[in-house]
Amino acid sequence: MDVLIHDFLRHLAAGGASLNTLKLRKYYLERFACSHSILEATPADLEDFLTEHHWSNETARSARSALVTFYSWLHDSGQISSNPTARLPIIHELPPNPHPLPEQEYVKALRRAPARWRIAIRLAGEAGLRRSEIAQVAASDVFQDILGYSLHVHGKGGKERDVPLGDSLALELRLALRGQTWLYPSPPHSGHITADYLAKRVRAYLPKEWSMHALRHRFATIAYAQTTDIRAVQELLGHANLNTTQRYVAVPRQRLREVARAAAVG
Repeated sequence: MDVLIHDFLRHLAAGGASLNTLKLRKYYLERFACSHSILEATPADLEDFLTEHHWSNETARSARSALVTFYSWLHDSGQISSNPTARLPIIHELPPNPHPLPEQEYVKALRRAPARWRIAIRLAGEAGLRRSEIAQVAASDVFQDILGYSLHVHGKGGKERDVPLGDSLALELRLALRGQTWLYPSPPHSGHITADYLAKRVRAYLPKEWSMHALRHRFATIAYAQTTDIRAVQELLGHANLNTTQRYVAVPRQRLREVARAAAVG
């Protein structure tokens, strides 16, 4: 079973899958293999696996995706005669539920965090970067054009994008990178720290019930509120699908009140 999973992950890597995607696929497949025979799994086995853990909607969707892509690969490569995921029920996305970090908590986090981790908070909250993207920021990624400084971001699935930086954030980032290759080096190794380690350190300065991902929601919500340009927000967040971006943007309560007032008779 280990050989099958290894070959599958190598297949995904050859197609440009990100390290995070490979990690998730490996996790769910190994967990499934602990209690089931991969080559003899039935549709009922797969359905049981997706329901018995009482996962959240998002986690169950991720697990289902791992199973579907794996068994599709097994079937297409002739290693199984039929695909047990062919009629696996679709797990639909829940309605959008943006959760931007409240502004007062964002300000508190910036005040509490030391300079080393404050900049990670700002890159997520003011530039919309994912934790994996922040972890691998390098000095060579910062560049200047006629409009100011921008950051070349290495996104999910090998997709890259350029994100403009505000003057204050650009200055803080350049000072932090002075004399360094990586923003967050991982001595004694020559690379950078992991996304998980970064998130763990940043969460120490956020309210207990909030995750680092709420900082990206903060960026998306404010950027859209100020511009109403959802396509630009999509580009900056690095989303392939506009529907994904809409899940990040919370409509300000003041805007809801204005819209409701516009329909009022008097």
